[in-house]
Amino acid sequence: MSNYMISEHDCSTGITTEREFTAEEMEQMKAMQQESKEQVEAENAQNVAANAKLATTREKFLGMGLTQEEVDLIVPADEPIHPTELAVAE
Repeated sequence: MSNYMISEHDCSTGITTEREFTAEEMEQMKAMQQESKEQVEAENAQNVAANAKLATTREKFLGMGLTQEEVDLIVPADEPIHPTELAVAE
């Protein structure tokens, strides 16, 4: 796989230069991607816990005799779970 490219534009001259990432820039990219993946995983864990509480709440309301339609109006929708697969710089 080829390296990522950077495009730099000098507004004063109008010249655009393209170059490959340096080794340091690739390491920074990998670190940022890992940090982003960890953040998504942490948010997903929180959302799974919140969704479990919402499911319990829905069950309690249904057990009290409310209809599914009524429960849907009272209890908010589940929090989204995001995919953790990312395009990783190699």
